[in-house]
Amino acid sequence: MSVKNELMAIVQEVASQISHPVAMTMLPLLLKPLETMPEEKAREVARVILRYSRRLEAVLDGLELDRPQR
Repeated sequence: MSVKNELMAIVQEVASQISHPVAMTMLPLLLKPLETMPEEKAREVARVILRYSRRLEAVLDGLELDRPQR
């Protein structure tokens, strides 16, 4: 499976877990750019998601991570 297809599956799963009409309305708006972006850009997006997922995992595990300065 390509990274782009996996990202699309993740977005769909997250939207379905939220179970809110707004999430389902936004789903096509989120999927359209993913469908048309090149695989390399999808890999960049996946790296960003992975970075945030590690932070979220640490929070779920009760650890604190320094947030990057913006």
